[in-house]
Amino acid sequence: MLGLYPNITVKPYAVKAAQRVGFSGAGFVPGERVLLHVNSAGGAPVAALPTDQGGGFANAGFTVPYELTGQQALVFIGEQSRATATAGFTVLPYQPQARASTYGALPGTSLTFYVDSFAPNEAVHVYVGRGQGSQGQLVSAFRVDGNGKATAAGSYTIPGNAGNQLAFTLVGARSNASATATVKVDNSGGAVDVPPQPAYSLPPDLQK
Repeated sequence: MLGLYPNITVKPYAVKAAQRVGFSGAGFVPGERVLLHVNSAGGAPVAALPTDQGGGFANAGFTVPYELTGQQALVFIGEQSRATATAGFTVLPYQPQARASTYGALPGTSLTFYVDSFAPNEAVHVYVGRGQGSQGQLVSAFRVDGNGKATAAGSYTIPGNAGNQLAFTLVGARSNASATATVKVDNSGGAVDVPPQPAYSLPPDLQK
């Protein structure tokens, strides 16, 4: 039997989680199934791809899960021939941007948030005081649209005892990507009677 030298084409080579990576193959035994493994030839395959009479397959692919990050290897093994081909792709991180509805405001002002480039349709959790070993305080949450955007979303009232600046960290609940937004707290010229806000309770529909 002649040796088999299958090959794989992956497109695109770089994607983000929740996007589709596609691939096609050639050079396998006609009519056999090609078993797909991710990052290891061991364990159960994630897919079985039937080849055509030319020993190839096309228009295959899968949606990249959030658990995969960085460089990934695809291992294709002919079920009968045991011919093997490998290919790879890269899972890119989400790099969101965020800003508050104002860059400076007095205590008692209610803020909302404008964000872009989060994962599609994910919930975004808003924290105050996050960083340097602190998880911060969850103060708001909202959901982005299918393009990872939201406008005038969430809500937070600047407390009367706020310092000179508030730093918000907005975290995607699925992607774990984060963006920051800062607001300068203007000098009120005296004590401000702002009723304390109750602790924010995350709604079940904004968990993810």
